[in-house]
Amino acid sequence: MVGDVAKTFDDLEDKNEVKISALLKRNKSFYSLQPYLKKEVLKQLFSDEPYTIAVSIGYPLPPRLNILIEEIARLEKQWGLM
Repeated sequence: MVGDVAKTFDDLEDKNEVKISALLKRNKSFYSLQPYLKKEVLKQLFSDEPYTIAVSIGYPLPPRLNILIEEIARLEKQWGLM
């Protein structure tokens, strides 16, 4: 899911005009994960504050996606998947 959102973000010509929350809402997998995310994480993901681009896993990722990756890692550890 994060890879799909990151790829969509990477393909955008004007990255400043898109909100990560809009990309997440277009991804069906996000809706199955959303109930398990901490409220603080959701607040950060859906924040309207501007962001800067960070480089990670080969894609230019907004920090908000890095926040989501960290939250998924926390859940995987909590659920014994990692």
